[in-house]
Amino acid sequence: MNVRLKNEIISVGLPNFDRVEPHDGRILPAQLHEKLLNGEDVVLLDTRNTYETRLGTFQNAIELDIDTFRAFPQAVSEMDSSYKDKEIVMFCTGGVRCEKASVIMKDAGFTNIKQLEGGILGYFEQVGGDYWDGECFVFDKRVALLPDLTETGTTVCFACREPLTPKEQLHPAYVPGESCSYCIDRIQSQTIH
Repeated sequence: MNVRLKNEIISVGLPNFDRVEPHDGRILPAQLHEKLLNGEDVVLLDTRNTYETRLGTFQNAIELDIDTFRAFPQAVSEMDSSYKDKEIVMFCTGGVRCEKASVIMKDAGFTNIKQLEGGILGYFEQVGGDYWDGECFVFDKRVALLPDLTETGTTVCFACREPLTPKEQLHPAYVPGESCSYCIDRIQSQTIH
């Protein structure tokens, strides 16, 4: 067993960042589902990385196009100011990133922030897949799940750790254990030099 001590579970790169928001900044999956069913004016904000959002997200959700969570504070600072007072429901895989994201959002002047309790997986368990498109990336050997929580055929490239759908696995650049369409150019340039 290899045990490493980490200062942060999800690194945000801000000094002395250990605050979390109180539980009144939460929304239960059934409550979010009800708002979506009723067509309420709620902004869905995906706090996950691009490789995760590429597999799936809620319909009409804002994706921040970030490579790592450390880029989240900068992405929030660039959001349209018209969202500052709107009801924003943030979500991630299980809810951990949203703990930090809510503090960052409030520090940036957003006034009506909610975290989806239990994250996407909690929503799937309690509500199903309504308003969700695609798969959900998970951080274990299953790689991705459908809303019914069944494993998909998505795998991870050994070389670059990008998730690859079954269709992407058919690309000629995908060589298990060596490369995929996301990293082949980088790998080829390294072998030329």
